[in-house]
Amino acid sequence: MFETLFTRPHVLAAHNLAPCVESRKRFLVHCQEQGYPLRSIRKIAWLLLVFSQSIDLSRPRLITHKEIAFAVDHRIRLLRSERTNESRSSRLLFIHTATAWLRFLGRLEERHPIEEPFVRYVEHYVDFMRDQRGLSSATISTCRDEIGHFLAMVCRPDKALDALTIHDVDTYLACQGNRGWSRVSLHALASTLRNFFRYAEGQGWATNVASGIEAPVVYREEGLPLGLNWDDVQRFVASFVGESTIDLRNRAMIMLLVVYGLRRGEVVRLRLEDIDWCGEILHVNRPKQRCTQQYPLVATVGNAILRYLKEAPIESSSCRSRRRSDRCHPDA
Repeated sequence: MFETLFTRPHVLAAHNLAPCVESRKRFLVHCQEQGYPLRSIRKIAWLLLVFSQSIDLSRPRLITHKEIAFAVDHRIRLLRSERTNESRSSRLLFIHTATAWLRFLGRLEERHPIEEPFVRYVEHYVDFMRDQRGLSSATISTCRDEIGHFLAMVCRPDKALDALTIHDVDTYLACQGNRGWSRVSLHALASTLRNFFRYAEGQGWATNVASGIEAPVVYREEGLPLGLNWDDVQRFVASFVGESTIDLRNRAMIMLLVVYGLRRGEVVRLRLEDIDWCGEILHVNRPKQRCTQQYPLVATVGNAILRYLKEAPIESSSCRSRRRSDRCHPDA
């Protein structure tokens, strides 16, 4: 199973040499049969690898939920990408995966069942998702958990389902946003709740809720960074410490790009007359705006340019023309 998920030899060795290798493989196959995508199964494999080395499963007794939470909170750190200040959602994912694995193995000590509010409505909707929509078990499980948590947070024993309003949904979404949920996660949660209330309204359990649920707008590629971290930029600028002409030139160009945000072509077109040394003004020709903009000449940028000019005198245009004509002359 691991050979289909990972290719690097040291990664395969880590998964094959960790405790409970056969039971972890069986659970991964079970997840595959339940319709989990390959990316999710790979993530589950990593979580089980860490968890299996953080709790002693050699004892014959059942494992409690409290022991699972303790093992997750005090687990070993195998993943270099894993942050010590992880989010609450990452911790819950760890606990959810470990609990599902132990339940699959029959090693989990189940809590006393607690009747959740409106559980029969949720189970009716689960049957609809499975029998009518044909959704995968993974999707159904996620929807059941999200809807159940929502109802447990907003409902009281004396409050009927048809008493819920769009205000309850908006308050819940705002609460999850304050807890660190991303816009993408909130968008998916809002869609899940909208679909549930649309079904509930069709069954006569609720009214006038689904149409009012608005998911946060998710912009394409909004997860991409807007730019480099400023500390990384400063380290990059500091790396140009050479004394050669090229190093001095590159440092001056990088300073113009970093401090003023100029385009490559704007830096290339800069001339000596564009710098007012007395007035400490930098004149930049902006082709796209079809204008010339003025900027205060920052001391660090001016010093970098001056140092380059002093160390690498600029050849005049007449000298360059004379040298080209000499190369082209047949007697040269």
